[in-house]
Amino acid sequence: MSSDFIRLKFIEKYGKIKYTEFVLSLYECFPRRDDLFFWQEKLVNDLFKELGIQKIELDETYKIFNYCPLHDIELLIDNVLIVDGENYKEPFDFTSSRQLFPLANINIPRDLSRFDYPQSLNIHYCAICRQIQATKISQIEKSEL
Repeated sequence: MSSDFIRLKFIEKYGKIKYTEFVLSLYECFPRRDDLFFWQEKLVNDLFKELGIQKIELDETYKIFNYCPLHDIELLIDNVLIVDGENYKEPFDFTSSRQLFPLANINIPRDLSRFDYPQSLNIHYCAICRQIQATKISQIEKSEL
């Protein structure tokens, strides 16, 4: 079965909102988690059982769901900077970012004063989410002139 078919069946079974929540939760942590959350594992296992698919490895789950749930395009990989979360001002509130461009992933704010991080990390991102975010930032900068 193709990844496209499995994603379609996931949406049919659980709905677009749950699909979006599922995919975004896969890519909200940098670097990615070593295991799925219990609720994610249950959804995948129930779907796969219904489709007659054997349990798969975590890497395969990421390959299947490596698509932006808003724009339905494959996610790309980029190496992005770790920025100091104490001094970093996010230009958009969390809700707006999550609704408009949840997988822009331009940088990774972290608490650099208490923890040791590398200078950058490889992350997955959606090219359209990044484009939308860049457009919104440009609009804000023009309005401030």
